[in-house]
Amino acid sequence: MTTRRDIEHIKVLKILLLFSHVHAADSEGTRALRQNVAAGNIRTVKIFLPHFSVHFCDDKGYNLLHYAVEGKYGFTHDMEVVRFLLLYLSANAPGHLGISPFIQSIISANIGAVKLLLPFASLHDPSCTELRTPLIMCAVTKRAGIIDLFLQHYSWVNATRHTSDSNIKLCSIIPEESVGILGDIIPHADPNHDFVTKYTMLHISACRAHWYAVKLTLPYSDINATPGDMYPLLRAAGKKVGGDLSMVTHRHTECIKVLKVLLLFSHVHAIDSKGATALHLNVAAG
Repeated sequence: MTTRRDIEHIKVLKILLLFSHVHAADSEGTRALRQNVAAGNIRTVKIFLPHFSVHFCDDKGYNLLHYAVEGKYGFTHDMEVVRFLLLYLSANAPGHLGISPFIQSIISANIGAVKLLLPFASLHDPSCTELRTPLIMCAVTKRAGIIDLFLQHYSWVNATRHTSDSNIKLCSIIPEESVGILGDIIPHADPNHDFVTKYTMLHISACRAHWYAVKLTLPYSDINATPGDMYPLLRAAGKKVGGDLSMVTHRHTECIKVLKVLLLFSHVHAIDSKGATALHLNVAAG
């Protein structure tokens, strides 16, 4: 419901627009339209928009949709402005750093905006080869709720991409405290094959001595898979852990757990490309 104060505010804006420099910016380069977009104020956005180019970008290459999903200046997210701007702007338009409005909505943990942009978003590839894909971005930033949205609506986790940011890489970058996210993704992925990294999810988890990740990937994995001529057991063997004493103790414990479970299912005499067995590698590591 529009209050008397809202009506007065709109009257003030309309009269000021008649006499003001509409493109005036503050010390940070922020214009009036961008402030209203970030505030989620749909009525004032509609008043200002005829005086601007809807495709205007700032120095970072960000357009109005970037700021609508970001919700800066301490304002809560309002989806009316996002819906309105989607009539004019693309969810996939990258800024100068390659960040699209869709990726920005993930970074900002704006689940409402993600829901609106999903039907229009490019999910298989990053807008820039140097950026992470949406799935990787969610994993790294611990956006479990957004990953749930992806898995409900798309069967795309196994999509083969020829970028350096493959889904298998999840096991090498996901924070250990967010391993539950990995558990949500694995049933929808193919952990035994990857065209980019040459290793399976189990290889990467074993190499990191990441016990919980190994437990999650093991039921879905070929434990004796040898892409790159290396068994998962050999990836886990010979790890020498550095750091402070408490971390060394923790990591050694994790590594021992990983080795024990892999020994139950692996070819214990498997050798790497140089003829070394797991025992050789552990002896060499001291």
